[in-house]
Amino acid sequence: MAAGKPLRAAVRFWQFSVQVTAMRCPICKTPVDSSPQNRYRPFCSERCRMVDLGTWAGEGYRVPGKQTEDREHPDDDPNRKKILH
Repeated sequence: MAAGKPLRAAVRFWQFSVQVTAMRCPICKTPVDSSPQNRYRPFCSERCRMVDLGTWAGEGYRVPGKQTEDREHPDDDPNRKKILH
């Protein structure tokens, strides 16, 4: 290395940009305009947007796994011994 020359990193970083030109509505599968002018993006219409929201609200989308008990507070456990002061 010559004196006075800056060191250059041996690692190069590559940036990839993905341009989506055509996408489909996740509900009805029709082609959707992916530009910011589509106010319902990624859906095709308000109807499909509301159908998806209703599915979320009705707990139609679930993550697989073991079911857990739903308790508000640990004191709600009926098997827990209560300490009287």
